[in-house]
Amino acid sequence: MNNTTLVNNTTLVQFPRPSDAPTVARASRPFTYLCFPFSSVKGIWNTESGNGRDARATVSAPALSPLCLILSLLACLAAPKNSRAQVAPDHDANFKEISKIVGVEGQRTGDTYTLRIPRDDQIVFVDGNIVPVSAGLESVLHVYWCECGGYKSVGQFVLMEYEANDVIDALRKDYTGRGPTFAVGTVAPMFLNDRPRVVSLRFQGEGEPKDLAHALREALRWTGEQRGKPRADLKTP
Repeated sequence: MNNTTLVNNTTLVQFPRPSDAPTVARASRPFTYLCFPFSSVKGIWNTESGNGRDARATVSAPALSPLCLILSLLACLAAPKNSRAQVAPDHDANFKEISKIVGVEGQRTGDTYTLRIPRDDQIVFVDGNIVPVSAGLESVLHVYWCECGGYKSVGQFVLMEYEANDVIDALRKDYTGRGPTFAVGTVAPMFLNDRPRVVSLRFQGEGEPKDLAHALREALRWTGEQRGKPRADLKTP
């Protein structure tokens, strides 16, 4: 026999498992519960695994009024949609802006934009022999569109040892008022027995394209021939 309870204008119907129902799964709960707000729906089937049985029932409860159905439909239509998922960003325009701010032409591959800055301002020796710039003496900065719905950046700075602290400070600085745009992953020697000492600094970050570009530009300002030069966007008193 079914037990019916009225709680806050909701009819709660409790069904015992029928003894002749086929076995479909291992027991988890001895009863199936159905709730019908405001009421009248006939021919409700509920199938749930429990006690090794397949619970089935037909119930009758008070009906949803037409007004409730209309209000429910309007609520679904008025629900906010994820505009970021609907409107794809203009990658070409954003990557072009990044290139303009950083001051380096990049190359697009899919949804990733890569900037390469060779360290041809230094002559690096390893074991007394010159390492050509083409052998990896370059900073590589990637900015890409993430499936999470935003832009992210990863990459590696190739730095002289004395540049590392300034570049870290520039990357970790809060330029937006919302916290640092970048985090530093690792800082490690790039070679053994090298002169001058060269380090590799790996980073990652996320944010708006222009925010990523500004932070990368400030970091690059502490490297190579740019180091120590006055900033063009600052006025001298």
